[in-house]
Amino acid sequence: MLLNKKMKVLTGVVCVLGLFVSSVQGKEDCDPHIETTQKTLLVRQGDGFNLSCSSPFCTHSPFLLYWCKEEQSLAQSDGHSLHSSNGTHTATLRVRSATERHSGHYLCQARKQQAQTSSAMGNIVHVLVTDFKVNVSDYDVEVSEGDSVSVNCSATFHADVKQEVSLYWSRERCNESGSAIGNQTLGEGQSQSSLELSPITVEDAGDYYCCASLATESPSEESRRIRVQVTGMRSGGEIILLSLVLAKAAVFFIIFVHLSICLSCTKAC
Repeated sequence: MLLNKKMKVLTGVVCVLGLFVSSVQGKEDCDPHIETTQKTLLVRQGDGFNLSCSSPFCTHSPFLLYWCKEEQSLAQSDGHSLHSSNGTHTATLRVRSATERHSGHYLCQARKQQAQTSSAMGNIVHVLVTDFKVNVSDYDVEVSEGDSVSVNCSATFHADVKQEVSLYWSRERCNESGSAIGNQTLGEGQSQSSLELSPITVEDAGDYYCCASLATESPSEESRRIRVQVTGMRSGGEIILLSLVLAKAAVFFIIFVHLSICLSCTKAC
């Protein structure tokens, strides 16, 4: 009888402990958890970008989820929003028009409402905002067949993204499959490509495109069109006609000189 009472008490204790452990485990499962990732986000100046991170949550263990930049909370800034759905918190930071001040390190953090420090952190994003412009030395070129043409194209950008820039010349539009021509030179914060045509022929006339692309989150492309006009080399008939004209001019000049001499002699006599 006494043994049965002890067993009942022990069973009750085990049940209570089981419920306590289950409760603790449930709360642990509801602790904020942010996937730890690192990436660099390349953004063209003037373009927009979004940062988003998520964490599961439970109603009995509320917490705040927000983005920070250089350890400063952006929870109250414009463009920052928190959305909860299906047991998940999602913090989103939207920037409509990026400037250089938006460059920096961004970190997603979670903090329980009563805590003074963050409970979890992750999603480290290095945002680099860069200017991106393309310029050419000439837009319209007119030369004669047999002459030489040299046109330079340059793209300016942030020095840290040098390897993310592609610059080339093409006879087709940049978004079409055209063969690249010209020579490319990468420098600190500038990429240059030169178009050299020598000797130029009538077949070389037409439109050329300096194409530049930047490997941003949404690829940025710039192009400048150059129109090359080639006048044909003088034909054999034109050369003969020009020679006859020059020959006639020379004959008239000689006759004029002789007449002048004769007139001078006549006056002298």
